[in-house]
Amino acid sequence: MDPIELVAKYSFITNKLRYCGPHDSYLRFLDYIKNPSKQLGEEIKSYIKRFEGLQPYLHLIAKKHNLNEFDHKVVEAYWLGNDLLDEFNQEDLKEIIKALSERGLPKSYAEKLCTNIPNMTPHHSFNVIYVGVGKVTGSVKFNIKNINNCLIRLGEIVEVTNNKVTVKQKPYVYDENKLILSEETEEELDYLPDFVSLSKGDIVSIHWNFVVDKLNTEQHNNLIKYTNYNINELNKK
Repeated sequence: MDPIELVAKYSFITNKLRYCGPHDSYLRFLDYIKNPSKQLGEEIKSYIKRFEGLQPYLHLIAKKHNLNEFDHKVVEAYWLGNDLLDEFNQEDLKEIIKALSERGLPKSYAEKLCTNIPNMTPHHSFNVIYVGVGKVTGSVKFNIKNINNCLIRLGEIVEVTNNKVTVKQKPYVYDENKLILSEETEEELDYLPDFVSLSKGDIVSIHWNFVVDKLNTEQHNNLIKYTNYNINELNKK
């Protein structure tokens, strides 16, 4: 998958819900997924740079490794996780939080976040559970329901019918102020055949009750690794 398709897929649903990014960008994302072109790819890059929470992460990950913000490994590192995340420290995370404060995160809240910051990585889960889902744009409340909605979570396909799928997945709950996985449940979610062809047994990524993509073994393992790492570091606080 090319990096523009990857970033378009994972950014699609939050824009469709009008939680972040320029309104109706998701329509152009879908156009690209159906019929990619260099010209449309450049247009999508311009939209992604205006996503309030996303761009600072892509920028810092790229800068750390002297890569382009739309390099495949940079985009994958943020959304799913890979070894590009392994060299970050607390000062790097403060740099991201400072950038987020220029894009909507309240400055007083940003200053509080930078005090005794956990040793986490700039994976999407950091933005969801530490910075706080909805804190940059003010679009949703920061609570356990929206933490589960916004985290990129794993599911296993049980059944596929039209534009709906039944998925086995484990939501997070708070137990004595610590995030832990709860019992497995089955849930009906939306998906688009233009995004991905699905079959029973496929392991997929879920974002805001929408099935984004099938995951290969490496992506599956990295998503577990970097999400768990950040949650474990946060639970130490």
